[in-house]
Amino acid sequence: MFVTRISAFAKGTLVNFKTQWRAYLLFCNYFHLEPFDIDSELLCTYSEFLSRSFRSAQSIRNYLNGVKVLFLLLGLHVDVFSSYELKLTMKGLDRKLKHLPKQAFPITLEILGKIREHLNLNTPLDATYWCLFLFALLLLSRKSNLVPVSTKKFDKNKQLCRGDVTVFPSLIIVAFKWTKTIQLGNRILRIPLLAYPLSKFCPVNAYKRMCSLNPCTSDDAAFSCKKKGKCIPITYNQFQNKLRELLCKIGLNPNLFSSHSFRRGGATLASKAGVSPSSIQLMGDWKSNCYTKYIVSSLSDKINVAEQIKDFVLK
Repeated sequence: MFVTRISAFAKGTLVNFKTQWRAYLLFCNYFHLEPFDIDSELLCTYSEFLSRSFRSAQSIRNYLNGVKVLFLLLGLHVDVFSSYELKLTMKGLDRKLKHLPKQAFPITLEILGKIREHLNLNTPLDATYWCLFLFALLLLSRKSNLVPVSTKKFDKNKQLCRGDVTVFPSLIIVAFKWTKTIQLGNRILRIPLLAYPLSKFCPVNAYKRMCSLNPCTSDDAAFSCKKKGKCIPITYNQFQNKLRELLCKIGLNPNLFSSHSFRRGGATLASKAGVSPSSIQLMGDWKSNCYTKYIVSSLSDKINVAEQIKDFVLK
């Protein structure tokens, strides 16, 4: 029964839980505490103990939640996790461990345009990278859906294949069979990308160019390059390294960006284009409203707000 319940968690989630469970049990063993006979004082002490090594109170909350999940799996009571003493301790740690999370800067159309100037789109590899960059931005996609960790770990059930992209004259439809929020294969997320024939940012033209220079089968990775007659997928490290290389060429600090910058940039672009919050959430496949943290408002946006307030006051 326990094994079946454990299998409900995604592999990555389970790895995190096991790390959190191990930390808690080692803590209890070192201080000669009974791990499954707890009170609020024990949890508060554990939180203080974790604060010696963690920079963020949120990380401590994650570890406490891991212990709570363990208790739930074992059928034990978890009321103590909602105690006033623990809430007060965590609020104190919020003040003590003031932490501003580091976020990658968003990729903008301006940045992407400058990057394009350093690519030779008549070559198979650069055409593939350009298509990958456009898809990452316009689909608001997670890197795990676009590229594998290594060529051997390409999974056609998780990463995009050529067969997942359907081409029409004026648009393409991209079908995601698996995402962070689609773990059980119970639905398919289909996202359309329209053609803008006169624009250098046209995703349809970019995809067609990539496919013509790198002909592959429907089961091959969407972003593959031909090498010795085989279609070799672009990996995450290659994606990241190419982005950093190009950012250096256009005079930007690559340490301020990552592959995640495309997802942030896509959400910001959609917001500036007037796309509704619910549509951004749907397209980016977010379960919660955490996507709002990805949207970056420029100083000019804030000046526009101030202008609107000024106009209202002066009426």
